[in-house]
Amino acid sequence: MGSCAAVGGAAPGRPAVRSADGRRRGRSVSGALLRNALGNVAGPLAGLASAPLLAHGLGVDGRGEVAAVTAPILLAATVSAVGIPDAVTYFVARTPGSAGTARRRGSALVGIAALTAAVVVVALAPTLAAGSHELTPQIAVLALTVVPSALVGILRGTAAGLGHWGQIAIERTVGPAVRLVAFIVLWLSDSLSVASAATVITLAPVISGLAYLRSDCQRTARDDEAEPEDSLREQAAGVVQLLGYGTRAWVGSLAGVALSRLDQVLMTPLGSTEQLGLYAVAATISELPLVLTTAVREVVLTTHARDPDEHALAQAGRTAFAASAAAALLIGASAPWCLPIVFGSGFDGAVPPTVVLLVAVTIGVPGSVAGAGLSARGLPHLRSASMVIGAVVNVVALVVLVPSWGAVGAAVATLVSNVVAGSINVGQVSRLTAQSFASFHIPTRADASCALRCVRRCCRTHRLG
Repeated sequence: MGSCAAVGGAAPGRPAVRSADGRRRGRSVSGALLRNALGNVAGPLAGLASAPLLAHGLGVDGRGEVAAVTAPILLAATVSAVGIPDAVTYFVARTPGSAGTARRRGSALVGIAALTAAVVVVALAPTLAAGSHELTPQIAVLALTVVPSALVGILRGTAAGLGHWGQIAIERTVGPAVRLVAFIVLWLSDSLSVASAATVITLAPVISGLAYLRSDCQRTARDDEAEPEDSLREQAAGVVQLLGYGTRAWVGSLAGVALSRLDQVLMTPLGSTEQLGLYAVAATISELPLVLTTAVREVVLTTHARDPDEHALAQAGRTAFAASAAAALLIGASAPWCLPIVFGSGFDGAVPPTVVLLVAVTIGVPGSVAGAGLSARGLPHLRSASMVIGAVVNVVALVVLVPSWGAVGAAVATLVSNVVAGSINVGQVSRLTAQSFASFHIPTRADASCALRCVRRCCRTHRLG
């Protein structure tokens, strides 16, 4: 996300220089942010639309069983891909000519990790299903989707490094759209069940990856493959480089996955499928404020890898924080009335964890942006350290709170761990730069003007285009 200098004003402490390159970069960054945000909004909106179908069609226990089946699959796909896609994005952003080789080598590394993760899921299926003879085979069969789902992350990472945000937006729209349409068809045909819903949820990310088959990213990759081997050695991110950066990022990304998905995996063994059903609804609702945050974090990783700007980084953090806080306040205020109407009276218990999770995701926004800035500076291990600490806090809190407090306990665990991990990330950036801790949290009047200009420019650009 560009600073005011990037979108037409001056960053704090810098002269307002409106060169042609600066204006073009401002348009590029703001346009990328808009396209990425539009792509990110599809998932939460589709989840919000499909959640009532699952709630009414399956009930609280059935919704919990769907989460019990799909959470380990989605976790395995995410865990096996973490680190390497970010490494691909980092190296491709710095040297776009390396896209083809970075994609191939990243795919090989992730493929091996994903296959291993799938085998682990199959072996642990009885435990993950809490001994259920119905859920165990479903988990084992759907584990086949782990490898292709993980490989989609490499394609997305390559596209992000090349700045192909439109293609990423298409991919992120296709998956949720397929999922929503499939749920509607199953519901109307009275075929909606735990097995069919779990199948749709795990296959949708694989289908969405088809969006990259005809992408500019892939055409660039094929062009790279035709280059002489010596040129590839000079330009490409090698396996050692990918592993070096990816390993440093992997630990933190793995901890980040634990913060976002491990709660649902552990809910059934520690609590019950009923509490998991309530928590799954709360988690779906709380994802809505993350739309802008995710867009900002991904654009920051690409743009700051090319041109680090500490003022723009802090501004991105506080602007995203303010926007997420406003969205969370609106959603939280309406939750006590809307949730029972939309999901049914059986989901009244989802209101408290929803409110707590909204606070949790909002508090974690500045730290998420700061962590992307650390990764963009080639320091993913610093982000990893904070995320590991946060994950340890999360696991301990889950074990302590879920048996007694259920879904609310899991939400409180997420809140505490987000505060810890986010604060450490922002503190790391503050130590390395001239930006204060408060600069990532407290918006200024200039930020509002800058954001308004950015929105106007994006709207004008897309209207003219």
